[in-house]
Amino acid sequence: MRYLSECVFRADLSLLAEVRRAGEEIAAHCPRIDVLINNAGLHAFSQRVTSEGYAEMTAVNYLAPWVLTDALRDRLTASASASASASASAPARIVTVASRASLRAHTIDPALDLTDTADLTRVGSSPRYGRSKLMDIMFTQELGRRLQGAGVAVTCCCPGFNATGLGRELPLAGALERPSPRWASATPSTGPTSS
Repeated sequence: MRYLSECVFRADLSLLAEVRRAGEEIAAHCPRIDVLINNAGLHAFSQRVTSEGYAEMTAVNYLAPWVLTDALRDRLTASASASASASASAPARIVTVASRASLRAHTIDPALDLTDTADLTRVGSSPRYGRSKLMDIMFTQELGRRLQGAGVAVTCCCPGFNATGLGRELPLAGALERPSPRWASATPSTGPTSS
């Protein structure tokens, strides 16, 4: 088995055309893809609109994983079929990183939430972030339904609170960046083992 450990594909995840291009490059370069982890995240505390007209937080958190997964779906299902014919026990996998912040999304209106570029405040940003992560969960559930029987395991997870810089625009970001037992936080290097 050959591992492509030195392959790097760059894209601005706020621009869907770049995400699609990167996905197509990955698919063309990698004959087999066993795992896709959608782990981009952005919590914007002021509204930024991309050149494609989307709220940056919505583009990065929800639309980019959707576009990348769509670009790689055929490669993932083909890898799952190859594993099945080779009697391998592990299916291909798609993991989307969501967040418990989705619990703060009391309502969701996809037609509005996907196109809303109105200004927001730091306080108003949390429900929008939560809605983007709830859309990730809904996307994962629907993708799992559509890929049922294709040999692709589809799941999402919440990594817990990790001091990654996601909230660096907050006034108290410095205090939040230090790992704290009170917040059950971790660092990027210890987070994967603590979730």
